[in-house]
Amino acid sequence: MDSKNMEIDIYDPLTGLYNRKYVEERLSELDTFKNTSMAVVMLDINGIKLINDTFGYREGDKLLRSVANELKHGLGNNDIIARWGEDEFLVLMHDSNMENAAKKIETIVSTKIKLGGKDEQLSVAVGISSKCRFKDSIIQAIKDAEEEMNRQKFVMNKSHRSVVVNAILATLHFKSWETEEHAKRLRDYCLIIGNEMNLSMKELNELALLAILHDIGKIGISENVLKKREPLTDSDWTEIKKHPEIGYEIISNIPELKTIAKYILHHHERWDGNGYPHRLKGEKIPLFCRILSVADAFDAMTNDRIYRKALKIDQAISEIKKNAGSQFDPCIAEIFSKIYRDIKSLV
Repeated sequence: MDSKNMEIDIYDPLTGLYNRKYVEERLSELDTFKNTSMAVVMLDINGIKLINDTFGYREGDKLLRSVANELKHGLGNNDIIARWGEDEFLVLMHDSNMENAAKKIETIVSTKIKLGGKDEQLSVAVGISSKCRFKDSIIQAIKDAEEEMNRQKFVMNKSHRSVVVNAILATLHFKSWETEEHAKRLRDYCLIIGNEMNLSMKELNELALLAILHDIGKIGISENVLKKREPLTDSDWTEIKKHPEIGYEIISNIPELKTIAKYILHHHERWDGNGYPHRLKGEKIPLFCRILSVADAFDAMTNDRIYRKALKIDQAISEIKKNAGSQFDPCIAEIFSKIYRDIKSLV
């Protein structure tokens, strides 16, 4: 085979990057470098189909080439950059850890490009994993990065969400008093707390998903119970308390979401151990659940309910502080009380 044909075989004709076939053929070779650490990055351009449908395929191709060029200019000469799918890219960064990779990729995806004659912010879902020295499989690292990318894509754009999950959420909003606005407010509150706690990009993505999906198990609860105006009976409460386990079962069966299933299971645990379903106590309760608990209580108190009017923000903050150490993680309650000025602008 001459060099010209070989060049055609290993490069993607649109972007000039390596093609998937070439990289897949090199994976076993890369796994033999046991003394080399490697960051693995997967990127997916959001809405490429919409761009093609709206502006035409030439504009979509132009966007793909722009992203490819940004990757080539922003990364090192030794990094392997490939077009992995129609709108997906794979980057293998030699001797790099996840933190350094995240910084480089964040700079690249924050770039503005020309789209439809205007400078537009790139919308790219990113997943990052690593292959450590002397261990780990490069194939597993790629799989981990792809799963993380898919979770972020789910958060960033409804058009990428599972059709099944969308249908469940729509039904839940119809049959209960819970609304999409409630879920969005919870997401915003949780992210403010998470940012204050310096959570990573991956952790913030999972926290946002939890806020949106935490009550998805209520799909399995009777509408008569969910919309009941009278005080709930003991049997009603027995049924209501099943929803974390129902939600856990639903989300466990969706591959790109299964990592948050355990958080859905435990989102009604209390700091003092008097929650449900497993009466976990203190730091045995997952951190994301402890964050959600404060955010959910605040949102419930600051919005009208059938049985009472909304409290003022300062009153709600006082209740959060009052129940720190019993219902809530005292550390998170304290953080929330200090940053409530940020929260106030969202209410």
